[in-house]
Amino acid sequence: MPVLPCKLWIWIAAVAFLTGFWFLPARLCLFFCRYPDRLIVNSRFVFWFVPLELNLVNPVTKVFWALSRNRPWEGKAPADLPARRIRWQWVLRRIRKAGRIAARAWRGANRAFVKTGKRIALKELNIYTEIGLADPAHTALSAGLVWALWGMAYSRLPAFFDMGSTQSIIKVVPNFSGDNLLVVNCSCIFEFRMGHIIIVIYQLIRQGPEILTLLRRISS
Repeated sequence: MPVLPCKLWIWIAAVAFLTGFWFLPARLCLFFCRYPDRLIVNSRFVFWFVPLELNLVNPVTKVFWALSRNRPWEGKAPADLPARRIRWQWVLRRIRKAGRIAARAWRGANRAFVKTGKRIALKELNIYTEIGLADPAHTALSAGLVWALWGMAYSRLPAFFDMGSTQSIIKVVPNFSGDNLLVVNCSCIFEFRMGHIIIVIYQLIRQGPEILTLLRRISS
């Protein structure tokens, strides 16, 4: 029986490892909860048997608090700019330009997401919303509007994900206690193969030059 060279064994092992890694199952669990007094974001990524978890409490508040405490102009406040010195024609032109660039970026991101998202299976989706306003009529109207928004968003999901076996529960509960209240509790589970991450990275690399061009156009 012939003995294979050591380099050939290394190549066989590498190919076997990459093949196994490509088809390795992964699961991403996301949890978002918005209460009147706090915001919680939790993500748990599990590939094979290795879990990675990230838990954030009030991340938006903390970011703005950090920015307010570390202002670059803290030593010397910037001078106020009178309205008569603002070149409004230039401002409006920049707004129109930013709008066109944003629309183009949105179309490109939508195309890329459709290409990469079809291999991602949305296994579970739970959305609980509780809303209350001071006026009961406004509460009922707001609850109906939230139902419509969630319905439109849910109808768009099959265009991006595999929803053949999705278990979904969506609830909108009006609160007629007379208090201003908004509670959003959302959790979802995605399943995909580890090789799909490589595909996503490849798509990002392909879109890299176009993204840089858009950034240069915005900054110019």
